[in-house]
Amino acid sequence: MDEQSPLDVAIARAEAAEALAAEYGLALDILGRLTGVTSEAAVVDVVLEFAQVMFGADRSRMIMLDRWGRSERAWERGLDGVVAEIEPPAGDARNSGLLEVIAGGLHVPVMAGDRHMARIEIEDLPAPGEAARYTTTIWIIAEVAAMA
Repeated sequence: MDEQSPLDVAIARAEAAEALAAEYGLALDILGRLTGVTSEAAVVDVVLEFAQVMFGADRSRMIMLDRWGRSERAWERGLDGVVAEIEPPAGDARNSGLLEVIAGGLHVPVMAGDRHMARIEIEDLPAPGEAARYTTTIWIIAEVAAMA
């Protein structure tokens, strides 16, 4: 087993710190945009815009859940950048609490503790095979959405 040189260790640490700073920067940027936002629709607009822009996706959707995990309200943001309230899908919108890769997109639960509050759906990813690469960013967006 090859031992890493001190320079290689320092470079690896610097890269890890840079990635962490970028993650915190994203969270702070989203939170900064949400400061002063008072309506549920405005929060959804900010969250979906970030999701869509970050992933280059054609559409994004947020489905709010009632306390039993059933779809209660839903919004969709299209290519035109307009967020519109849509008919929520019927039935149970909860998932396992894990990121799911579904038909070229991502479904991400928005959790508050162990309660499913909502689900963010990002569709038509330009590189769906690279979904694992998106994991950290989408969890940050989901966590900020839960805080909002």
